[in-house]
Amino acid sequence: MSETLFLEEEHAHFVDCEKVRKMENFNLLIYLASADGNLRMLKFLIENDGDIFKRDNLGQTILHWAVENDSESIVDYLANKYPNLIKLKCYYGYTPCHKAAKRGSIKIIQLLLEKDLSMLDSQDNDGNTMLHLATKSGHTQLIKYLVGKNANSDIKNEKGKRPFDIAVQNKYKDALNILY
Repeated sequence: MSETLFLEEEHAHFVDCEKVRKMENFNLLIYLASADGNLRMLKFLIENDGDIFKRDNLGQTILHWAVENDSESIVDYLANKYPNLIKLKCYYGYTPCHKAAKRGSIKIIQLLLEKDLSMLDSQDNDGNTMLHLATKSGHTQLIKYLVGKNANSDIKNEKGKRPFDIAVQNKYKDALNILY
C-alpha cells in the first residue's frame, strides 16, 4: 500500500505519494508549492526526492519563485535549510536578493541577508546591486535599510551609474536624501 498525505485546504485531498514521485512534472509541483506559499506541500515534495536545485526555463530556483510571490515562510524555510540557494543566479544574473530588491521586499531581504550578508553588494549581469534596483524602483524604505546595512553606494553598474545617479535621473528626492 502506498503512502498517502492528507492536506487540509478548502477541500480535503489525499495524495498518493508514489504517483506524485513518478509524475513527469514533479518539479513543477515544487515550484507551484513554493510560489503559493504552501510550506507543508513543499516539505513533502522535497522529502520525496524533489530536486531543489533544478532551474526553470529562466534559470530561476524555487527560492526565486518564493521571493517573487512574497512567500516569507517559504523563503525563511529554504534560506535556513538550503542556504546555497541564496547565491544562485538566474540567466539575468538575479539572485533571490535582487528579485526581492526590485519588489521592495524588505522583510524577505532581511531573511536572506541574515543567512548570507555577502549578498549585500552582489551584482547582476548588468552590474546592478540591490541598492541600484531598489533605487530604480523608488523603494525608499529599502534604500534606507540597505544603506543602514552598509551597502556600497559607490558601485557603478555596466552603464557607469551609481545608485545616486539613478536617483538623480529619476528625480527621486527621498532616495537622493538617503544616498547623499
